[in-house]
Amino acid sequence: MQQPIDPTANDTTGRPRPAAPGAGLPSLAAIAAIGVGWFMLDAVALQAGLVTVRFRFYELATLMFRPPHLLTGVRDSDLGLTIPFGLTCCAAIAAALAPRFSAHPLARLGLFAPLALMLICGAILYGQASADTFGAAPEANSVGQALASLGNALTRRTGAVVSQHLAVGAGSWLAAIGAAYLAYVGVRGWRETRVS
Repeated sequence: MQQPIDPTANDTTGRPRPAAPGAGLPSLAAIAAIGVGWFMLDAVALQAGLVTVRFRFYELATLMFRPPHLLTGVRDSDLGLTIPFGLTCCAAIAAALAPRFSAHPLARLGLFAPLALMLICGAILYGQASADTFGAAPEANSVGQALASLGNALTRRTGAVVSQHLAVGAGSWLAAIGAAYLAYVGVRGWRETRVS
């Protein structure tokens, strides 16, 4: 009985097979940096006098949907936001690992997942910071509209003061570098497949 022939067994060119984008050691280091940046280091810190409030990246859902918690920090009642967003972060990291386990072309899209998640969070936080907090009902009289305008002006002023005491933490920088590297690897791999 004849054995099946391995088509790579007679490859005399001596060229190694190209590794899938994102399967190398630098990509694994970038994924590890993202994990450390998201789950172990501070993403944002508010320091005003003796008060310091720190947030890790996986806790940012609390800031996106409950901005006043910037002054008080994450509470046990925020687990309904923190746990699902933490699982979303884990899914983005798992998607970045997909090219190591699958040669499917769509697996390469996982390399963009961490950067996309960070950009979406940044856009939501920016939108929250620039949006009006109080809105007057369409049928409100001039007093109601004036109170809404006053409330928004005070909120903007408070936001300006608070933003002077905000600092981007080491976790954000570390994760951003790792995510940008993975996106670069993904773009480079996409270009290589287009050329070949």
